[in-house]
Amino acid sequence: MLLTTIHYFFVRRDIDEDTYEPADRWVTIFSIAVTLLATGVIYYVFTSPLNPNSIVVAD
Repeated sequence: MLLTTIHYFFVRRDIDEDTYEPADRWVTIFSIAVTLLATGVIYYVFTSPLNPNSIVVAD
């Protein structure tokens, strides 16, 4: 919370001084990271074997 608050005030100051430039690089990096993570989770879900004792499998 402390780091987020400090970042907020820096961005607010930059906007007030009309010198704010968004960090496109970080948005791109986090978007790629989230996409890779989601792809891994989806791959794991569809390739992992079902447990025969699982409540998900109908009798």
